[in-house]
Amino acid sequence: MDYKALMGYGKTTKKKVVKEQKKPSVVDNIKQELNEWSDTTFRNKPKRWSKPYGKSLTEFEENITEKVMKIKYYKTISKEEWNKTYKDYKSVIDGVKYKMFLDPQKGTILAPVIVK
Repeated sequence: MDYKALMGYGKTTKKKVVKEQKKPSVVDNIKQELNEWSDTTFRNKPKRWSKPYGKSLTEFEENITEKVMKIKYYKTISKEEWNKTYKDYKSVIDGVKYKMFLDPQKGTILAPVIVK
């Protein structure tokens, strides 16, 4: 039995020194994810605030009006009925007026309406 080896004085081999890599901090990760200077996601979206000369609507407004034209309206109601309806039962989403109705098959629904 080699007592020197057991005590740690035996044949020594040189251990390789591995440099520790600096771990990025949480703040660095957040900065990298939220880098405002290199964000280019807005380039593919329609322009919201500027429009070409001679046009009345921006690209964003044109998209909304196209969506509004495709909507199938549930009912036509009068302006008085719209004004009489409690605010929790009506809403305006993207320029389209919606009202809460009780549908016999589906239950309570929020459906688009035309106000005349």
